[in-house]
Amino acid sequence: MKRLLLVSALFFSLGLTLFLPLSRYPRDAVKVSFLSVGQGDAILIVTPDKKTLLIDGGPDNSLLEELGTVLPWWQRHLDFVLLTHEHSDHLLGLLELGDRYRIKQVFYGEVTENNILIKEWFSNLEKNKIPKQKITAADSFSLGKYCQVNILSAAASKEINDQSVVSELVCGQRQFLFTGDAGQEIEADLLDSGLKTYDVLKVSHHGAASASQEIFLRTVKPLVAIISVGKDNKFSHPHLETLKRLETVAANIFRTDEVGTINIFANNKDIYLKKAP
Repeated sequence: MKRLLLVSALFFSLGLTLFLPLSRYPRDAVKVSFLSVGQGDAILIVTPDKKTLLIDGGPDNSLLEELGTVLPWWQRHLDFVLLTHEHSDHLLGLLELGDRYRIKQVFYGEVTENNILIKEWFSNLEKNKIPKQKITAADSFSLGKYCQVNILSAAASKEINDQSVVSELVCGQRQFLFTGDAGQEIEADLLDSGLKTYDVLKVSHHGAASASQEIFLRTVKPLVAIISVGKDNKFSHPHLETLKRLETVAANIFRTDEVGTINIFANNKDIYLKKAP
């Protein structure tokens, strides 16, 4: 209880608010929802002008139910979908997404095209006439009038986790960093390329000890760190040493296994956090 009160006080002192009533969120805020899909990643971005980007799809069709909690009941379209890498805990939820939603464009990084899941996904995209495009580092695309997505890494690597598409979302003065499952080697490359600070960090690889090294975190200096992770998972994610490193840089840590879907609303003035109902 004491720790919760301390965290709440810290958020108010930094111009952030926990669990503000939905009716009071400013209309100029970007909404980033870290969906509760168990042991996997799925992140939905909705800009002030209602442009949408889904990053990853989680490990199963719970994605479809979760999307229904953060989008209007009548909405059946998405502007962009981005797959960070081909591991099933990021890909499986996307396999049937094209049957339920009209999707304008799909992006993906390095994949093994004879991977049975990739073949099934590509087949579904073709069936639903959804265009797909391989994306590389230094690519970028606009997400409406107010936001831009920049690709920071999309490495060819023998380690599939290190093939993760790492991207940043820039909306005015607010910046989010999405790391997929990228490990220490990719973190080092990002540091060499001149990485900056971010308001919100999606912690890599569900909080595994193989990522989120201290030198990386001291550069990124996240105000908020989100860990997308399944309850009582067999990998013991997030690892204690990762949590300690995040605490060392004074990041405020929120986990989907503890609080469910986490909605962040951010504009140039404030950042608001709201748990799912």
